[in-house]
Amino acid sequence: MEETAIDGEEKISFYKKLSALDEPYKTVVFLRLASDLTFQEIGQILDKNGTWARVIYYRAKERLKKLYEKE
Repeated sequence: MEETAIDGEEKISFYKKLSALDEPYKTVVFLRLASDLTFQEIGQILDKNGTWARVIYYRAKERLKKLYEKE
């Protein structure tokens, strides 16, 4: 039960950090993780290409890492 609570707290912390990101970083990460879409599919949804989505996802991960380092 404690493990479930910790997982819930970690999820909340992650999504708070994710919501602090600017667009399109927030949307790309959300689509990738929550919807399990490919980069090509994300690009199509956002009227871009798969390479663009992959780059945005990578940059978002780097920004999230910086937010975690500040803790």
